[in-house]
Amino acid sequence: REGATYYVQGLLMPGGRKSVEPMAERLGVDKQKLQQFVSDSPWEADALWEALRSEVLPVFGPVDSWIVDETGWIKQGDKSVGVSHQYCGSVGKKANCQVSVHLAASNGEAAAPMAARLFLPEAWISDPERRRRAGIPEEVVFRSKPEIALDLVAQVMSEGMDAAPLLGDCQYGHSGPLRKGLCELGCPYMLQ
Repeated sequence: REGATYYVQGLLMPGGRKSVEPMAERLGVDKQKLQQFVSDSPWEADALWEALRSEVLPVFGPVDSWIVDETGWIKQGDKSVGVSHQYCGSVGKKANCQVSVHLAASNGEAAAPMAARLFLPEAWISDPERRRRAGIPEEVVFRSKPEIALDLVAQVMSEGMDAAPLLGDCQYGHSGPLRKGLCELGCPYMLQ
C-alpha cells in the first residue's frame, strides 16, 4: 500500500519524466520501494478496477454515456512493456510511447474511469524473447484497440452495469467488429 501511494503521488506530481528514479527523487523516497511496487507487487488489475468502480460510480451520479479512448505516455528507451513508435495522443503524432485503451463513465459534466488495458503492439506479441524479458504471459494474444474496447465494455456489463451509449472517435467507429459486438451486447453507440 505504501509503494502504491508513493507511485500514484509520483505520477500526479509535476515533473517531466514519470519513471521510477525521477519520481523517487521528487518524492524524497528510496527508488527501490517504487521499483519493487512496479516490478514485483502481486496485484490483479481487474480486481483493482472492480474496486474502483464500486467506490466511485455510486457517488458519481447518473451515468448518461460511456467513453472509449486511449492515452499515450511518452517513454524513453524500449524496455517498458508495450513501448513502440506509435501514435501518441498526448503529443498529437507518432512517438516512442505506451498506449492504454480506457473506458470511462460520464454524467455529462465529468468522466470517471471504469476500466483500462495496456495495448501491446503486434511486434511485442510476436517476439518471444521480448515477451519473456518483460514477463508477458504466453496466453496473452494480440488485441487491436477496438477489440480491447469491446472486451472492456463486455467486462463492465458482465458485472451488472447498465449499458449507456458508447462514445468514441474514428479509431473505434471504423471497426465493424466493434460495432457488431456492441449490438450483440445491447450497448448503443455513437462513434465517429
